[in-house]
Amino acid sequence: MLYSSIIRLFGWVFIVSTIVMLALPWKWHQRFSRKVVPYANQYLRPIGIVSIGIGFILVWSLFPVPRR
Repeated sequence: MLYSSIIRLFGWVFIVSTIVMLALPWKWHQRFSRKVVPYANQYLRPIGIVSIGIGFILVWSLFPVPRR
């Protein structure tokens, strides 16, 4: 499959980050977000564009590529 190793790596990043978020105490998460969100808000438009692009790639990956 085209780009299968990249898609697999991206999937594992999602899985590992989800497990970390589940294991992280709420107070640590809240403290981290208070520091990072004001900085991230400065880059809201690029973050949104990249998020939409990743969403399109994920939806596109659901459809198989016809073989010749």
